[in-house]
Amino acid sequence: VAAVLLRPSSPGTSIRKFEINAGKLAASFGGYPEISPDGKAIAYVSGKDLFVRKLDQLVPLKLYTLKNNNPIFWSPDSESIAFADQNKLWQIPAAGGPPREICSLPGPIISGAWGAGGKIFVAAWRGDLYEVSAQGGDARALGLQDPKTEVDFHGLTFLPGGRDLMYSVHLVGGGSRIEVLANGKSKTVSIQSGWDIPDAIYTPTGHLLFTRDINNERAIWAVPFSLPDLKTTGQPFAVSGKGAFPSVSSDGTLLYVMPPPPVQGRLV
Repeated sequence: VAAVLLRPSSPGTSIRKFEINAGKLAASFGGYPEISPDGKAIAYVSGKDLFVRKLDQLVPLKLYTLKNNNPIFWSPDSESIAFADQNKLWQIPAAGGPPREICSLPGPIISGAWGAGGKIFVAAWRGDLYEVSAQGGDARALGLQDPKTEVDFHGLTFLPGGRDLMYSVHLVGGGSRIEVLANGKSKTVSIQSGWDIPDAIYTPTGHLLFTRDINNERAIWAVPFSLPDLKTTGQPFAVSGKGAFPSVSSDGTLLYVMPPPPVQGRLV
């Protein structure tokens, strides 16, 4: 008993908070920075240049110059980054090297996610969800969009295991809902009726993190979530008073974008 009581307590997980200046950061609902699944690097676009910033290094590595600001997303092993450019989907090594074409795209895409087994899903602007192999081939439309009620899909991300896809459905007339595609069937995830939520991601703490607009100001919120039942299990609460586009690694590191200062204008 004495040995147990006198044994030094194990130190808790240390918390690190810091800001990275990414220059002309290109962050919008069509593309935003993402932390790698292993939590060791950040991929982002500054201007039209794709960079990787390893968290143990001071200088980012430039990988590619894009023609347009498009979505970027990591491979599950954190070794590669996929990105859209010139109506094609590409893969590029995170350590640097030439890009490899994966497939042609049906048009502009606004989100993408790379899951287990080499499956990649992309969302077309004002269109459907598509699936393609990371090894290449034709992108296959899933036929999930109902044009009468749904505009398109945002915030594609995989739940742990890389099999079930979660995304936000942009609705005709405004608003959105969160869905999970599991075993070929979609299921609605309830967060809060009437809220417009453009993205949601699962965290190792057992929550969904999402961006919420409040009085034209973006904030990051969370809600408890059950993976086995694919449903929320509590009430949502605020995590950060300001911020958007949260991204979480497997070790629990949270990356998000701070909004720029308000633009000052004058009536002329």
